[in-house]
Amino acid sequence: MNDIMDQLRDLDIEVDEALERLSGDEKLYVKLLNTFFDEEPLKGLKASFTSKNPSDEYRLAHNMKGSSLNLGLLPIADLAIEMLQLLRDHKEEEAISFLPEFERSFNDFYAKIKPIIKEEEP
Repeated sequence: MNDIMDQLRDLDIEVDEALERLSGDEKLYVKLLNTFFDEEPLKGLKASFTSKNPSDEYRLAHNMKGSSLNLGLLPIADLAIEMLQLLRDHKEEEAISFLPEFERSFNDFYAKIKPIIKEEEP
């Protein structure tokens, strides 16, 4: 399991901080990472823009920010923070324009982490 944690650290994931929140439970951490990505948080965010529901857009971006920060996924948290700022500033069109970059970066990051965390699934 240490090898997996080291691989995650190499991706700029704040593994140690996340593990501290989980009392050092590495198996639970990997399970939570898998759950985060399996729930496809980006899919819900994209759908909220399609339905033009600003409160859902904000809520889902905020949830993604909180979950990714708690899991130490700083690259994803940074994207969510940027999206949240656009939504806070009522820059809906800019937020919509940012969505493809958000999605591309999210998917690129997931492509890097997926082989690491999926090998640990039961």
